Amino acid sequence: MEWAKQVCRQRTFDNLISNIDRNAGNLLVDGEWNLILIDHTRAFASDRLPFEKEMTRIDREFFARLKALDEASVMKSVRPVAARRLAGARHPQAPRPDRRRLREARPGEGRDGRLPF
Repeated sequence: MEWAKQVCRQRTFDNLISNIDRNAGNLLVDGEWNLILIDHTRAFASDRLPFEKEMTRIDREFFARLKALDEASVMKSVRPVAARRLAGARHPQAPRPDRRRLREARPGEGRDGRLPF
C-alpha cells in the first residue's frame, strides 16, 4: 500500500479512537514499508480529534469499510479494552478516559482483540 494512503488511514484511525499521543516513537515501519501503529495507551482520553486538521482525505476502500461498521460489532471488539481502562489498567501518565465516551463495558466479549476493519 502506498505510503500516503497508510498515513491517511493512521490519521483517520487515531481520530476514531481519539489517540492524543501519536508520535514518531509509536510508529514502526517494517521491511516492506508498512506502517505499524503501536502504543494506544492514551486512546479514548479526549473528546477532541487529534488529527482533525491533518485529515483531509480518505481512500475509497477504507471509507467503505468504515461505513459498513455497525455499533454492535465495534462494541464487541472495544468493550474488553474499555473495561480494562475503566478498571484502572492504564498507563500511569495517561489522562483519565472521558467516561461519557465509553459505553457500559462487559468483559468477556471479543477476546481476540481484533477490530472489525
